[in-house]
Amino acid sequence: MEQRLSTGGPPVRIFAVDHMLSGPPGQQDTLGAIFPYGTISAPLGAQIGMPDNVPSVCQKEEIARGFSPSLPICVAGSANDTGLTGTPTCIAHRQSLPLFGDGLVEATSDATFQAIAAAEPVEVRGTVRMVADGDNFNGSASEVSPGTIAALGIAHVARFGWKDDFSTLVGFSADAYLNEIGITNDLNSKPNSTCAIGVQQYGIALQTADDPEDSVDSTGRSDIDRFTDFMRSLQPPPQVGENADAVTGRSLFSKVGCASCHTPSITTAANPSSFMTPTINGTPISSSLNSTLANVNYQPYGDFLLHDMGSLGDGVNDDPTILHDERMMRTMPLWGLRTRVIFLHDGRATNLPSAIALHDGQGAAAAAAFAGLSSTQQNDVIEFLNTL
Repeated sequence: MEQRLSTGGPPVRIFAVDHMLSGPPGQQDTLGAIFPYGTISAPLGAQIGMPDNVPSVCQKEEIARGFSPSLPICVAGSANDTGLTGTPTCIAHRQSLPLFGDGLVEATSDATFQAIAAAEPVEVRGTVRMVADGDNFNGSASEVSPGTIAALGIAHVARFGWKDDFSTLVGFSADAYLNEIGITNDLNSKPNSTCAIGVQQYGIALQTADDPEDSVDSTGRSDIDRFTDFMRSLQPPPQVGENADAVTGRSLFSKVGCASCHTPSITTAANPSSFMTPTINGTPISSSLNSTLANVNYQPYGDFLLHDMGSLGDGVNDDPTILHDERMMRTMPLWGLRTRVIFLHDGRATNLPSAIALHDGQGAAAAAAFAGLSSTQQNDVIEFLNTL
């Protein structure tokens, strides 16, 4: 779980944990005595989920405590945005998104997502957000290939992140490395904060001026390249067999309107290499990977588009070109749903019927239709969802 909040500049900054300390070789015994739960700890402040956390100087730069499902609208420069030096007033909790199958999502053409939107009923039609991932970075290192910079400068249909912030997995990876684990990289070469430079805890420097920390190594790949490779190779979760109740539930899922946004089936492009981003040093995807990802029909049960979810939105407006972006959320793909125990972008629902009932805005009609089913029919829908 992470918190996102309004801070001016870019409308949203992300804070997961404070600077993490891991004991170097030879000091584990000493650190083990200091940190009873192992050699990884948060020496300045504490993890945000800890109820007794006393925020550090670093944390106070970016964190506000508390949570309410009814979030204020969070727009950079607005009256409720106190700016980088104040305490943000808008907080949105986020569940981590699963990564399996994302290689297929990246290998899907813009035209396919645009066609999905055009085919949806007008009252629930998804919003296509066009994003050039290069606009999301805080400074590319000199070793980034001009070809890669050019590729990241081309706008594509965004498909990754709860707000459709990224269209490529390398961009998604670079953002997560910086904002979620604090690693500067060739695409985000500037740290979010330098508050811990020169600070030592238990004789260990917490932050040094060695950015970017992740760069291309002797093999020609950076770590964000390798993580991109990893995400591209993850298979979608397999569906389990349907019993008679689940078969009925699948039909009801479409009948009440859930399938209008939770698109059951999508097919990847015939030649994904024509638009998929090369590595940091400009190496295109291999012919074997291109062949593996081409013309694959997959079943995500999601359209990867933005929808106005009314009160189920997160209150964050990070694209002023999109009307009511503070209410917009990317449709959650339902593949792998059976493995989850909390639901929706902020985990506010602890079971599937509650998650459905909380759908608002463009999802309200389907939620009402589900509520109008008999208890047996509702159970059939849940039985079907538990096969995904």
